[in-house]
Amino acid sequence: MPAFPRIPALLALAALLLALGAAANWRMPLNHDVSWLLYEAQAVLAGRRLYIDLPEINPPLIVWLNMAPAWLASVFGVAPGTVLRGLVLALAAGSVCWSWRMLTRGGQHGPSGAAWLLGAAFAAGVAPGYDFGQREHLALLACLPYLAGALRRGDGAACGGRELAAAAVLAAVGLALKPHFALLPLLIEGWVAWRRRAWPGPSILLLALCAALYSVAVLLLVPEYLELLRLVAPSYTQYAGPQHWTGFVHSQDALRALLLLAAGVLLQPRLPLNRLLGLAGLAFAVAAIVQQKGWSYHWYPVYGLGWIALAQSTAAILAARQWRGRALAPPLLAGVLLALAVGNLGLARQIGLRHNPFPHRLSPVLYELGGGAVVVMARPARAAFPLLAEPGIVPVSRMPTMGVLITAWQAGDQPLMQLARRAMAEDVRRTPPRLLVVERAPDMPEGFDYVAFFSADPGLAAALRQFRLVRRVGHYEVLVR
Repeated sequence: MPAFPRIPALLALAALLLALGAAANWRMPLNHDVSWLLYEAQAVLAGRRLYIDLPEINPPLIVWLNMAPAWLASVFGVAPGTVLRGLVLALAAGSVCWSWRMLTRGGQHGPSGAAWLLGAAFAAGVAPGYDFGQREHLALLACLPYLAGALRRGDGAACGGRELAAAAVLAAVGLALKPHFALLPLLIEGWVAWRRRAWPGPSILLLALCAALYSVAVLLLVPEYLELLRLVAPSYTQYAGPQHWTGFVHSQDALRALLLLAAGVLLQPRLPLNRLLGLAGLAFAVAAIVQQKGWSYHWYPVYGLGWIALAQSTAAILAARQWRGRALAPPLLAGVLLALAVGNLGLARQIGLRHNPFPHRLSPVLYELGGGAVVVMARPARAAFPLLAEPGIVPVSRMPTMGVLITAWQAGDQPLMQLARRAMAEDVRRTPPRLLVVERAPDMPEGFDYVAFFSADPGLAAALRQFRLVRRVGHYEVLVR
């Protein structure tokens, strides 16, 4: 029987993969959605009301969770994004190690355990790239121990009830970040029940209880959320994308994720763990398709699970192969994944610029003009964040993106347009801006102009007349008061 690397060596390799992934992420701008949601948490801590002062369309859990890094940053005087990145990295390390220990409990240290540790570390730290910290990233991290426990339950292996309960609660928190993830526990618990030829165990009841408690908390603490959803739903559903249910077939991120998962599972389809990973990937793929946008982070969980499945298949194929009396699979996996992680680190700046070039292009101009309070009128959320979270720049508007606003204008959605004008007027009165950044892209809807739209409000019209154009950066105009 070939010898396997010692546990400290495996843990060191996993830690190195996580560190390389974190180092690459620190060379990129903080993800725009992550930055915006962190800013919202800061605003709530400062006394602003979610769904009243902050018209957010996402459920409140992600803002509530972000209040922890926002508070810690204020206490220790550290940039909120730095604290959040550190906490997500700690969650990734804890999730990977916990899930690995669950799989290998009882001394079953072999190729499958090593493949899980290395594959999960790569999936958790390197694979997210620019989407590090997105809700899909957090959801997958929260689900790894639950998936490991589900495999042990399906095999009938001994596992502590308290540990399984803790894994289920952590998974419930991750899955509650978006209602689109609800299919995952149904598929996983169904698979466990089928494997054991028994009814689902207490894990599904605990997951359901957590979901029910969260629903009650939303109704009691932020009932305004449902009213805001009712208001924005007509325009937001149109904003979801022209391709609707088949749009994902045109997305490179979707095809890459689906092909990787399919390859990883189908190379060794008889492995129970691969079947479990395939079901989890299917659930996350359905969640991505239901959202009808095809953005990269929607497909991250499928992509991450694909890496873990590919590592499992590689370990199974090479299980009997040796090099100098030692199993070949772990060092080969470690070498390939480390090479990919180092390559990702080397390309991190280019990857960050490709995903979000706006901080690089606009920051020098805003600082040259004196910084201060800024309003960004643009469709991409990444045009505003994390740009407006940089030191010396103060965000004015409570809207990170004008995409839904333009859809409302095209649909003639008067209530939503009035809400947008009223919110902007209140924001400008509260924090008079020094600078405006206005999108002037050639593919803007014919007849729509941000300044003209907001000038329909008399107070805003008077404020906007004080600005003059001083710079053009690509399809963006920079105006100063």
